[in-house]
Amino acid sequence: MISTSPKDAMRAFLASKVAEKLVENPDAVTLYAAERAPDPKPYVKKTTNSEQVFRREIEKMREELETPAPTDPVVSKSNAHLMLDDYPGLSS
Repeated sequence: MISTSPKDAMRAFLASKVAEKLVENPDAVTLYAAERAPDPKPYVKKTTNSEQVFRREIEKMREELETPAPTDPVVSKSNAHLMLDDYPGLSS
């Protein structure tokens, strides 16, 4: 014995109702043109941590090259009390 499933019965019922509606009013269904599919975005590679660190180091090197070298020697605060005259054996 072949029985129809409830889904098939519902599909047949809805199809008949749509057909009846179209017979009564042919303008009941409006067809629209399909929308154009959006263009895919171009692939952009995500940078890895090592690439980001490499770029930062390159930027640091560029900044160091752009900054002019100091003309007078910079004396650190910890060695501010030491002078070359304190060591008579050394010459500049």
